[in-house]
Amino acid sequence: MNFISIELFNTPKIKVDNRLIVFPFKKAEALFYYVAVKKQATRDELVNIIWGEADEETARKNLRQAIYTIKKAFDIDILITPNRSLVMINPDIEIHIDALSFLENKGEEALELYKGEFLQGFSVKDSELYEEWLLSQRESYRDYYIKRLTETAGIAFKSGDYAKAETYGRILLAADTYNEAACRMLMKAYALEGHHGKAIETYHRMEES
Repeated sequence: MNFISIELFNTPKIKVDNRLIVFPFKKAEALFYYVAVKKQATRDELVNIIWGEADEETARKNLRQAIYTIKKAFDIDILITPNRSLVMINPDIEIHIDALSFLENKGEEALELYKGEFLQGFSVKDSELYEEWLLSQRESYRDYYIKRLTETAGIAFKSGDYAKAETYGRILLAADTYNEAACRMLMKAYALEGHHGKAIETYHRMEES
C-alpha cells in the first residue's frame, strides 16, 4: 500500500512513500494539482482551464497525454476516469494533502500546515484561467489562515494565556502587516506580561508601516 503526501503550501512537493514525484512538463503538473484539490473535474473543465488557448482536438489530445504522463510518474492509477467525461483522484489510494487537512482540521496544529502561499512560485504559461484559479486559491487560503490565527490569538488572550497570545499575535502581524487590531492585542498582551518595551516597539513598527 503506497502512502502519498502532497504539499501544496509553499513550493509544491509530492512523494510516494519516500520517492519524490517529478512531472516531465508543467501542464501535467498543473492538471494534477487542480484535480487533487477539487477531487474530480470534467474533461471539458480541464481542457478549458489548462488548454483554453488551443483548438479542441489538440486540447483533448493534450489532456489524454497529461493523464497518461501523471499515471506513469506515479506508477499507479492515481487518476481514474470512471466515465468518458470525468477525471478524479482514485478514492482507494491513501493520500494526505496539506491544503485539505488545513481546512478540515480545527486544532492549532492545522496552522502549522500553512508554510507559505498556495503553490508558491508555480505558474502555467498561456493558461489565463488557470492563473486566475491559482490567484483565487492563494487569496482564499491566506484569508482563512489569517482568520484562524486571529481566532487562536483571541482565545488565548481572553483565557489569560498571554504567552500564547504573543506567539500567535506575532505570527499574525507577520502575515498581515497592517492588522491594527492584532497590533493592539499584541501590545496589551506584552503590557499585561510586564514587557512594556516590547509593547512600545510594536507600536512604533505599526506606526512606521
